[in-house]
Formats: sequence, C-alpha cells, structure tokens
Amino acid sequence: MDTDKAKLVESPTDAFLAHWISYIDDSELLDWAESYARQNSDIDPESKLFQLLWLNRNTVSENAQLGQLIESYALEFDPTFDVKSPSAESVARRFFESRLREYVSERCRPWDVCRMISPIEQLFDFPDWLGDMFNLCDWIEPGTMPVDCRHLEHGIREHLDQASE
Repeated sequence: MDTDKAKLVESPTDAFLAHWISYIDDSELLDWAESYARQNSDIDPESKLFQLLWLNRNTVSENAQLGQLIESYALEFDPTFDVKSPSAESVARRFFESRLREYVSERCRPWDVCRMISPIEQLFDFPDWLGDMFNLCDWIEPGTMPVDCRHLEHGIREHLDQASE
C-alpha cells in the first residue's frame, strides 16, 4: 500500500470500510494488516487479525474469508462501529476524494475511481456528495485508459473544485 493510503487507512474500522468501498484491494488490505500488526505488538494472538495474516497472498482473491475477517476484526477493535453511520460515511467520502486526487495526479486508472461508485451508492443510499460520478463512470471498464475517457478527468476536476468550496 502506498504511503498516502497508509496515512488515511489508520484503524481496523478504516481498513474495513476502505476495502468495502474498493479504495483498497485485497493485496493492499493484507499490506495494511501486516503493517498494523508490526505497529501494534500487543494484539491478541486469537484475534481475527492473525487469521488475516495467515491467508495465502497467492490465493487471496479466491478467499471469501478476507472481507469477513476484516469486518470481524474491525468489530473486535470497535464494537460500536456502524459501517452505515454518518462518521463512516465521512471517512468513505475522504477516501473517495483522495482517490479523485490520485486520478488527477495520474497515480491511478479510471477503473480505480469508478469501481468505488457502486459500493458507495449501495452503502450510503446514493449520497449527494458523489455528484455526477455515476454518469461520468458509465461505460468505463477495468481496461479503459485515461485517453479514452477525457470527460472523466474534466468531471473529477469539477467535482474536486466543488468539494473544496
């Protein structure tokens, strides 16, 4: 996981939410778990975090346990955590706007932005802060190149300008 993401994804609840909305992928979640375990040596060996750490990176995409384990660990860390709460929505918005800035600075692909839209819409019931991103991402596929979707960069710049007002 790159340094900027690591600064944003600090806690187990952040990691769970970031993974849920596709801000981080499976591999980055495992990177986060390793880093978190190194920084917090007092973690209970019976914790779900250790089960995460034991997952085989080569088969993690085939392992449906990953999402369940980070969710369980997030709830071990903070039993009051509610993924649909206003505070979780605020964190999700921060992750999304970070991803938009990554795109403008050419550090991610169109799909990295667009794959976040649906999980955010479903989780937070079509929040206003997504603006027109659903339409901007229409027809964008995993292999779409930035040159093929200049409208996305323009829309993202407008979105970020409005968000900073």
